[in-house]
Amino acid sequence: MSTKMKADVVVIGSGAVGSATAYFLAKEGKKVIVLEKGHSIGCGQSCRNGGMNKIDGRGLGELPIAIYGLKCWKDLSQDVDTEYVEKGGIRIALDDEQQEYMERFLPFGKEAGLHLQSMTGDQLREKIPEFSPRITGAIYCQEESKMNPLKTTLGIYSAARRLGVTYVSGEEVCALHTRQGRIYAAETKNGNLYEADQILVAAAYGSRQILNTVGIDLPLYSYYEEIFVTEKIPKILDQMFVSAKVTYYGEQQENGTILFGGASGFGNYPNREWYPDSYQDRKRLPAEARALVDLFPCLADTRVVRGWGGWMDISPDDSMMLGETVEIPGLFVACGFSGHGFGVSVPAAKVTSEIMCGKKPGADISHVMYDRFSKHMDMFTGADRNHLINDIQKK
Repeated sequence: MSTKMKADVVVIGSGAVGSATAYFLAKEGKKVIVLEKGHSIGCGQSCRNGGMNKIDGRGLGELPIAIYGLKCWKDLSQDVDTEYVEKGGIRIALDDEQQEYMERFLPFGKEAGLHLQSMTGDQLREKIPEFSPRITGAIYCQEESKMNPLKTTLGIYSAARRLGVTYVSGEEVCALHTRQGRIYAAETKNGNLYEADQILVAAAYGSRQILNTVGIDLPLYSYYEEIFVTEKIPKILDQMFVSAKVTYYGEQQENGTILFGGASGFGNYPNREWYPDSYQDRKRLPAEARALVDLFPCLADTRVVRGWGGWMDISPDDSMMLGETVEIPGLFVACGFSGHGFGVSVPAAKVTSEIMCGKKPGADISHVMYDRFSKHMDMFTGADRNHLINDIQKK
């Protein structure tokens, strides 16, 4: 027997972005329903990621939101146990080309108020001797922070529930419906209908198929990445680290383990229909382990104790897609976070909730609008994003 429920807002996706948006909307007095296709909350990327807010090197369209996040994360931590701490982060280069690429961000970051310090490889090793001689340069960002993704996502869920948000799991949305040109309802595969004046689609890569049902196609594709954790070792560094182009990242956690994540190169090839959740394979883990040893030769004999992996929703410019759709009033999107979305999940949710409540947003989202790919929006080169879509997929 089908069910019909009504709310002020329906949020599709219970990850960090969806749940945080629901939380902020509920604080404004909105009646909110969150729909989750799985049988557990935040069962996608939100509970299983590196938990890092990497600001240095952010896409310039995302930078205002990341800066807004410095306030939003601190405010949220008053209500939710996020384990938020500003540890600082190091971005590392292995050659002059990578160093030049990193330094392109410096004037933009400093103008935004970030505390950035450029270093040679030798200067970096004076501070952290364990870094490999292969590293030729680095940039340190004081404001980069760390959160616990599992505690944060489930904490936001609990806080939203206390404010009256209704969660319905096992409800996979199969179609959106409009009425007189506006969004009207979300229909699930169980035959249930959830009506609302506003609907937010925050379902990662699944957002594309959902939005297709009302004629909106986002240029999303998916990519697989993995993380592993080592055994406990003596302290060698306090800061987080990422590569120049953020193809890998890591940190030493408080208990002494090293968390390291990235792509082994196999992520381009699997058929997602065959591996809907995870397809970890012991053949690929050594490739990532070698990458960590390249950065820290002292870890050559360190054992890996566990690992996990998952799919990311990638946009053509590796930046989020936000905003109300022009085509259908009342329909909002928040997806395309490209593997680094957890760090900006809370400010992105806060901005989205502000817009949905008719308030002035706390950060400029004009350069991360969902429809930017038909416009000249590349802030470094002015290149047409239509060409970048194909260029990136060929890499």
